[in-house]
Amino acid sequence: MGNCAIIYESDEDFGTLPALSTTNVEANLLSTKVDFTKLSHLSTDEKHQFLSVLDDFSDVFIDKPGLL
Repeated sequence: MGNCAIIYESDEDFGTLPALSTTNVEANLLSTKVDFTKLSHLSTDEKHQFLSVLDDFSDVFIDKPGLL
């Protein structure tokens, strides 16, 4: 997020704004579901890169085994 602003309920200039979800974002990250023992062959930097790719492109990965 680059910018942040506070809008009070009494502000009418913005019209109706949807409320943001307050779910725990970290619980939805694929990197939190990885068995880290299976990454032991990777260096620390490679682990970080792998986990970043999983989270950054989670829409193209499936967390269920098998093919579609």
